[in-house]
Amino acid sequence: MNSLAKLRVLLLEDDISLRACLHEQLSDAGYQCDAAVSVADALELARAHEPDLIISDYHLGEPSTGDEAIAAVREMLGKEVPALLVTGADVQVVANEMIGNRVHLLQKPFVASTLIAEITAVLQAP
Repeated sequence: MNSLAKLRVLLLEDDISLRACLHEQLSDAGYQCDAAVSVADALELARAHEPDLIISDYHLGEPSTGDEAIAAVREMLGKEVPALLVTGADVQVVANEMIGNRVHLLQKPFVASTLIAEITAVLQAP
């Protein structure tokens, strides 16, 4: 994995203002961030620049959910890239839907320091 300052994050968020805000927070923290609006965009970006971490919204504005998008990127890359799923929904409900899926969950809303702390926890998880 790259050093923390060089960490490449693939961000998948369909809300334009939240995507811009998260991109700025990640960039300000020193991460390289590729931002996608759809699963197709995420796959294209991951092909071009393999991510060290995937951050995805759970409820995307398309038929796919964030956990499905994460699974698609992992399958395409042939490895289990660490992942963080952010959601405004009840985290326990989302967790129950994802049993067996190795994805960390973060409840919206959150502040930048919480996001960065969660990224650290995801990357240090076994």
